[in-house]
Amino acid sequence: MRRIAIALCTWVISVMLLVGGISYAQDGLNLPSEMFVLFNDGRLDSYGIGAAGITTIMPGEEPFIIDFGVAPDGNWLAYRTQEGLFLHHMYRGDTILLDSQADVPPLRGQGETLAWTYNGDTLAYTTRAGLRVYFNEGSPTPVFVDVPTTPLLNLQWSPDGSHLAAEAEDNIWWIYRRDRSAVPPAMTLVSAIPASAGVAWVGSAQLVFTPPEGGLILMDMANANQQTVLLGDDTIYAKPYYRADENAILVFGRGRFDTELEEGTAILKRYDLSADEIADIGVEPVALSHTRWAPRGELMIRFQGGALALVHPPSGQGFTLPISSAVAYSWGAIRPQPTLQFPLPRNLYLLAADINGIDQIWRLASNQAAFTVSPANADITAFDVSANGAITYASEGQLWYHQPGEGDEPLSLDEADPIYQISFSPNGQQIAYSTDDGIWLVGITGEEAPTLLLENSDPAPRYSHPRFAPRLNALLVQIDTGEELTQHALDLNTGELLPGAAATDGFWLQDGRIGLYNQAAATQGITADITIVDVISQQRPPELALSLPYPLAYGDVREANAAKLMIAVQREIPGAGIVSVVEAPIGGESQRIGVPGFMTQPTLSPDGAAVAGLTYRGGALLIYDLQNSALYHLAQPLGVLSAKWSP
Repeated sequence: MRRIAIALCTWVISVMLLVGGISYAQDGLNLPSEMFVLFNDGRLDSYGIGAAGITTIMPGEEPFIIDFGVAPDGNWLAYRTQEGLFLHHMYRGDTILLDSQADVPPLRGQGETLAWTYNGDTLAYTTRAGLRVYFNEGSPTPVFVDVPTTPLLNLQWSPDGSHLAAEAEDNIWWIYRRDRSAVPPAMTLVSAIPASAGVAWVGSAQLVFTPPEGGLILMDMANANQQTVLLGDDTIYAKPYYRADENAILVFGRGRFDTELEEGTAILKRYDLSADEIADIGVEPVALSHTRWAPRGELMIRFQGGALALVHPPSGQGFTLPISSAVAYSWGAIRPQPTLQFPLPRNLYLLAADINGIDQIWRLASNQAAFTVSPANADITAFDVSANGAITYASEGQLWYHQPGEGDEPLSLDEADPIYQISFSPNGQQIAYSTDDGIWLVGITGEEAPTLLLENSDPAPRYSHPRFAPRLNALLVQIDTGEELTQHALDLNTGELLPGAAATDGFWLQDGRIGLYNQAAATQGITADITIVDVISQQRPPELALSLPYPLAYGDVREANAAKLMIAVQREIPGAGIVSVVEAPIGGESQRIGVPGFMTQPTLSPDGAAVAGLTYRGGALLIYDLQNSALYHLAQPLGVLSAKWSP
């Protein structure tokens, strides 16, 4: 992926001429989300939000892309070539051939020819024979369903992904229900609309459409396709868009016998579903030919002759983007508007580049903008934070200790390169860390030489991931035996390495037991368990805390309070990495208490009140407030590599 720095000044000057409406960053374009544009040479570019500039996703040589659809996580891309349908992770570079029989779209550039459901669990795409649907459930054998129909040009899933509206030529619409319980899964035709200048989903099985003879109709597929007239046929309506946050429909209208408006134009109106009221919000007519709504319903895009133009619907004004020879476009992930500050349950520390391009530690406090707290001269590669806000980090082949705000220079505690995982003791007086030699322990004063606690052997065993116990003088360590990963407790009083168990990860409980788990089940039909083990006294039998069926995986696990775990659960499937949070009392019934949505590297706050994660490693920070079900998107810094909560 190649990033191109460009000046968008001419765009901004053009935009400033618009009357009221489109908001732009000072040096860039403020789109509702990333806009992806496919050119006739097969090149795919991303136009970022604000000053993000343009990124070339695919160069247009190999592969030669025919059409595409961005998954709702904003990371996975589905694209078609003559060889088939591929899934490609835009930031890691992974590419998977999904369907060698994907065919090609009969029409493109007039709507979405590859469409994902809201959570990425199903992908529909047009073919010359009609419609093909991939059920993205992580099955070892991919599940596809073919639906023969007339040539299609636009696909729109309902908000919950239970229904699909498919547009054919001449404004014909076919409505399908996704039947996942059928074996194999099926797409069942449940309704047809002979003609409508656009449709809009207003619920899981309810959509509105605009008959050519006039009026606005609500059809309910969950109620035998019952049709309700919302607006009468004295007005011809077109291009409806549902604003869920307002429970209102934006729609263009012109009087049935209007002779003043130019043919093909209409005035923007807003229909309030709750109040059953319609009002004009447009001041000038808009030419509707070749226009489609952008996400959030604040802009429209006019796409004609390879050129793209932004249109401000209330004013009818717009401007053409410096784009030519485009053949299709679509949008990236829809996230909250970025902000510099928001409420947090406690401080959060980030690893991201500063203005000089050096990876530093940033502190983000509640309702305050993030700022750097490390004075490193070279990239920081690993770090930890103590309860009193002191930081320790690896940089320039050394381990450093620093207390921000006290004016002292960072203290070098050891020379080692590379340094991997770093962990503060609960009282902040000692630091454990791993190197190629093994696991070390050092005090924060630098007065004593580091102690090698566990020495690596070549090729095994290899010791890593030291984690201090909250109330015991012990470390939890990971051992790579050469055949499997195991978790063990190291008694720091005696130096004894206690018997452990096979697991890819583990964590301490407040009572001195440890939780052991594998990040994900290896194959379908297998579960990934969290088992609570008494490794110190060996007096209590193991307890099963939670089992996750394939393809679910553990993103993060912590004990929020006594005997109650908080778990960030995610799906480890391309295009479907949605995160949910589960509360699991040890020995009791678990329950889902929140859905942060799409994020990577989720990490729970110590009290379990919030989840921090990234859009992708090297992307933006996302915070989900579990108490208020609010999702926040941090504007600065960008390029976040990792995040850690204050203990």
